[in-house]
Amino acid sequence: MVFTLGSSAVGAAGTFYDGWRVSMNLSPTWIASRHFELGGTYLYNRVRFPDRDQAFDGHLFRVRIGAALNTKVSANSFLQYNTSSHA
Repeated sequence: MVFTLGSSAVGAAGTFYDGWRVSMNLSPTWIASRHFELGGTYLYNRVRFPDRDQAFDGHLFRVRIGAALNTKVSANSFLQYNTSSHA
């Protein structure tokens, strides 16, 4: 039995409308077998608008689970949590 573990990391920064944004994305994946895969994502956004004196920090967490019994029967689940809320 072979286990595969992989990940990707991406970062970006630059202007965002009349402000600026820095973002970071980290996505690990674990393939336990040809029948089971588990993955996740963490996304962070830091947005600032100095002229308007406004700021935003957002955190997004995702979990993906995939399982297959055979080539015809499989199931996937996607869970997501976001720290941003609109009150």
